[in-house]
Amino acid sequence: MSEPTVLIIDDEPDIRESIGDALKYEPYELQFAENGKEGLERFHECSPLVVLLDLRMPLMDGLEVLQQLKLSPEDPYLVIVLTGHGDDDDVQQCYELGIHLFIRKPFNIFELQGAVKQGIALKQAQQSAMLSRSYLDNILSSMINSLIVINPDATIRTVNQATLNLLGYGENELIGQLISMVIEDERLFPGKGVKDLNQRDFIKGIEKNYLTKDGNIVPVFFSGSVMRDQRGKLQAVVCVAQDITERKQAEEKLQASEIKFRTMTEALPLGIFLTNIRGECVYTNPAWQKMTNLSYQESLGEGWKKTIHPDDFERVFLEWEHSVKNQGNYEGIIHYRHKDGRILWVTAKAVPLWNGQKMTGYLGVVEDITERKQLEKERREMEDQRYRSQKLESLGTLAGGIAHDFNNILGAILGFTALLQKKGPRDDKEKHYLEQIYASGERASKLVQQILIFSRKETINRSPTNLSLIITEALDMLRATIPANIEIRQEIEQDSGFVLANPTQLHQLIINLCTNATHAMEAEGGLVEINLKKSKQTLPSSKGQKWQCLKLTVKDTGCGISLEDQEKIFDPFFTTKEVGKGTGLGLSLVHSIVEDLRGDIGVVSKLGKGTLFSISFPLIEGENIEESKHSPVARQGTEHILIVEDEPMIAEGYQEFLQEQGYRVTLCDNGLAALTLFKKSSFRFDLVITDQAMPGMTGKQLSRELLLMRPELPIILTTGYSDTFTAEEARKIGIRKYLMKPIGLETLPHLIEECFLF
Repeated sequence: MSEPTVLIIDDEPDIRESIGDALKYEPYELQFAENGKEGLERFHECSPLVVLLDLRMPLMDGLEVLQQLKLSPEDPYLVIVLTGHGDDDDVQQCYELGIHLFIRKPFNIFELQGAVKQGIALKQAQQSAMLSRSYLDNILSSMINSLIVINPDATIRTVNQATLNLLGYGENELIGQLISMVIEDERLFPGKGVKDLNQRDFIKGIEKNYLTKDGNIVPVFFSGSVMRDQRGKLQAVVCVAQDITERKQAEEKLQASEIKFRTMTEALPLGIFLTNIRGECVYTNPAWQKMTNLSYQESLGEGWKKTIHPDDFERVFLEWEHSVKNQGNYEGIIHYRHKDGRILWVTAKAVPLWNGQKMTGYLGVVEDITERKQLEKERREMEDQRYRSQKLESLGTLAGGIAHDFNNILGAILGFTALLQKKGPRDDKEKHYLEQIYASGERASKLVQQILIFSRKETINRSPTNLSLIITEALDMLRATIPANIEIRQEIEQDSGFVLANPTQLHQLIINLCTNATHAMEAEGGLVEINLKKSKQTLPSSKGQKWQCLKLTVKDTGCGISLEDQEKIFDPFFTTKEVGKGTGLGLSLVHSIVEDLRGDIGVVSKLGKGTLFSISFPLIEGENIEESKHSPVARQGTEHILIVEDEPMIAEGYQEFLQEQGYRVTLCDNGLAALTLFKKSSFRFDLVITDQAMPGMTGKQLSRELLLMRPELPIILTTGYSDTFTAEEARKIGIRKYLMKPIGLETLPHLIEECFLF
């Protein structure tokens, strides 16, 4: 029901305001006018229930307003006059014109509030009475439902034909009889009559049973309306009863059907929901509630929307709204947000429910497919990993195939170049040429090593390494090469701990990440931030334990990486740089090193916003961790060294260089010849340097035979590439050094010295 309107007509603003303040907390709609003329206009616009009218006003005073209104008691409104100037004649004239009340100014606020409230109640009561009379007339003229008029003493005064047909009585059999004769529940009309009938709930509509003449029971929907005279004395009660036999039968069938439906849905593992025609939820089964951790009450109405993940909400809402608007099917895959924070994948399907040609709502089924999605994700990851492994294996096979010969060639190039550099004075141009040849050979060597590393074809020696020192050294070197418009900031925790790694690999990892970051900012400049600290994160060890870890982050403000490219940045040879500006091996090598160290790497990037690489390294802990020691200073040699090498250029380079260092050198071009020579005089040689891959007998086989004869014999084994014999296996059989070609000749004296000190 709308709020009653009170119209205030007064020419004084303060009076209007004070009246408004007095009534503003009541449930009234307040309207204002500052003179009689405007008041009449507002009266016809807003149809007030109460008019508060001043007498003395410009343009048109209160008496003129009353004369035009022509008040009568039947009007649906009343007028209360408020004035500070009226005399007794004014009072009499106002009452003669039909006002409800006359109040003199200054008025009492509470008196005014009470007068308005009383006036509104009076008019509302009058309107209700008029409406009741209208209802009664309509009921009496209606012959569709059963109608009984009851006297105050609870006897039947009048019945209609529908009642006679329903009960099976003749009219004379019912008139004058107590109503309890045809109403099953005698409490409806107590023995004292029906004087308080209008105060009982059944008047508004209740279900009762009629008793027919032949003893049957007819369910009816019973309602009543009280008839009073002008003094309010009860005259009769008009009762209307609707036969609801068919409805009750339908309800019983529906109830049975609903019991079956609920029994079935509550046993199903699938989420079931029902909605009304507006798409608002009216039922969810226990499986749905368990899926979302919402209670039944929480799920009703639009409560289901709480379960939709924010990333999906707009899409799901628009799709659902479209389906409801077009009365069509709905089907979609949705992320549900469980109350405990878990994210679920579900499929949701809903179809319209029809009652004839009218749609009544939707029936929906929700299936939790989180486990399936997780398995699909794991399968995709396994397939991606297998694909990556296959690519790396293919690359490794290719790399392994060329590594031996290629490294031998590089060994000769580097070896003879080093010899030329030691051969005395040369002009600057020749020195520059030799330096370029040597540098190119080293770059080629590192490229082969990188390919072998991320294809898992190179054996890496690891030792406890202080990562903070590696980072500091790498950044010192990098600062000298980057453009002036790029700033490097570092926050390195100096006592952060040690990782078991190859220092050269870690140095390469830092350089690759920082170089990538600076390349991303070449055009506009920017900032690279490097951070290293201990992390609360843990990493799984090979023994099922948890490693504490170091967290390294490299963040830039460059151009960023697209989502599409982020899926490929660790693939070998993938690059977004121009031809000639990158091999595409940098991040592949980084990823391979991190995986090899049982670490973890992640990337977060957005186009135009920069990139953040995060790497976690497992910490090694202990009180006696020692970093790798530097090689001892090599002395001038005198020992006799047997070199077993099937590549003449490599052997010649070794021989000439070592002889210049004072060593005596004997060459053999295969393992069998070396074994025969050694058997003739096993103590003739102080140390053996042997290649691994040779015709007839491998370096591994030769080393076993030599160590059987002289277990303490120092042996250095070199290889361009071997996937069948590792450094660990070499150490186990007694080989002192396992070296990957090409070997810098300048390092040989140190390596030999280390073997003698072993």
